[in-house]
Amino acid sequence: MYTYSYKNLQEIAKTEKGKKYIDEFKKYYEEKFQDNPITVLPFSMYKLFFTDGDRKTFERAFFSRRERLTILQVLSIADDKYISELEDIISAIIDEYSWIVPAHAYLKLDLFSTETARMLAETLFVFQDKISEILRERVKESVFRKVIEVYENNAFWWDKTDCNWAAVCGCGVGLAYLYLFPERFENVKGRLFNTFKSFLSGFDEQGFCYEGVNYWQYGFSNFCVFFDAYEKLGNARPDFIDSEKVKNVIHYVQNARMSEDVYLPFADGGYPTWQMNANSAYAIKLLYSNEFKFNKMSKFLPSHVGLSLRGLYGVTVFDEQENLSQKEESIYYKKTQVFIRKRKNYSFAVQCGNNGIIHNHNDVGAFQIVKNNKRVICDFGAGLYTKEYFGTDEQRYKIFACNSLSHSVPIVDGELQMYGEKYHGDVISQNENEIVMDISKAYKNAPESLTVCYRTETDCVSVKYFVKGVKESIDFHFVSDVEPIVEENGIRLGDAFLSCDLEIKPEISHRKELPHNPSRSKEGEFPRDAYLIDFKVFGKSEVNAQFVFNL
Repeated sequence: MYTYSYKNLQEIAKTEKGKKYIDEFKKYYEEKFQDNPITVLPFSMYKLFFTDGDRKTFERAFFSRRERLTILQVLSIADDKYISELEDIISAIIDEYSWIVPAHAYLKLDLFSTETARMLAETLFVFQDKISEILRERVKESVFRKVIEVYENNAFWWDKTDCNWAAVCGCGVGLAYLYLFPERFENVKGRLFNTFKSFLSGFDEQGFCYEGVNYWQYGFSNFCVFFDAYEKLGNARPDFIDSEKVKNVIHYVQNARMSEDVYLPFADGGYPTWQMNANSAYAIKLLYSNEFKFNKMSKFLPSHVGLSLRGLYGVTVFDEQENLSQKEESIYYKKTQVFIRKRKNYSFAVQCGNNGIIHNHNDVGAFQIVKNNKRVICDFGAGLYTKEYFGTDEQRYKIFACNSLSHSVPIVDGELQMYGEKYHGDVISQNENEIVMDISKAYKNAPESLTVCYRTETDCVSVKYFVKGVKESIDFHFVSDVEPIVEENGIRLGDAFLSCDLEIKPEISHRKELPHNPSRSKEGEFPRDAYLIDFKVFGKSEVNAQFVFNL
């Protein structure tokens, strides 16, 4: 019997863990949805993206509907009284003009249209005749018209992309076929499998994810959802999903963990704190039960991505999440030039690379220091997603979160780093405790050299700059979300103390910025604080400076 069948899930719902899971969903539903009727998505909300660049107002309402669907999936397993409400939200989603969000309106299929198809298809597959026949026919007709027919008659850029889109769209389309139109699946199997292979090509051989932990979770959990369902429906497990590279991809999230819930910050992947969604964790664990180790996870709260039925199944299959303690280790991703040093009392990470990666920030040479589960030095992370955020390069890099002002890298002759793959750094040497790089080529009017040595000791990190060929000024620039306190011999940054060998009084400024998903931010993180610390040197062509972070 298929794992996610109605009968199987009903039995799970009766277990102690299953009841607890469902009780959490019920409480969430009562607080957020029970007394709030399903409303229309007005055109005035839809067009905000085109008139004001605002993508969040519409998306918040759009995703709330899908979140409601995932909750009612779970509640309807435990109690038939929710079936009517489940049917109502299904009907409302079917009635939507488009399953493509305004920001992706130029596409014929996107992440969320394919995701919607998957959720509706799986609901029908699980609940079968519990759902009214007339609604079942409407779902099949709508999924076919909005997704299957469009997929079969068009090629898409995400067919061959190496980012999360390939896995998410591939999973959505693939499961729509397997659940609703299995007789047509063989015709598209090769194409879909090539899309999943393209997704894996976006990781280097060591498994590094350029997009950061949250996009790793989104893309890779969808990859796992598809192949878990494919295998459990009686198909042979393909060899390419068990390669050594895929095992490295699985381990990436643990390597990226810098403390209890602080992870690598680079590109659009930076958050003050992050925890894996428990439902996503179980989706990965179900396919890779031996390789994947649980990190600290968030509660089993619903989300628009619709993995709640797998979470319900997973809670009875696997033990409680592991509390993985941090161990002393040094990790170097050679191709992406990311160096991570974890010590007992702090963690350090820095990247070299280039300014032309996916979800790019201009952050060659940017680093992060974490102590006692708090970021001492950081970058701001993903900013608020707007039309301009994914507009032209000129628009994107005027935004604080994306340009190098929000990263701990120097400002050379008043200029920030430039965007594009040609603006890069070069690693000169690297060992267990140290990495040396020249980041001069990250600037348009590059100095002759800008070498930085990052060294990690037992209780401190030193950052040494060797600069040659400055025309007017060099600004040693650091970013923290901990309020700096200037003391006689340096700057107190929470549990760290910054000192330097320059006899210069630092300039400190403060700004508040909106994060990518303010609705998901914890109390005190909305908007986010960013403290900028600047040591400015004028009139010297050559400058050597050392900054020590005592930890």
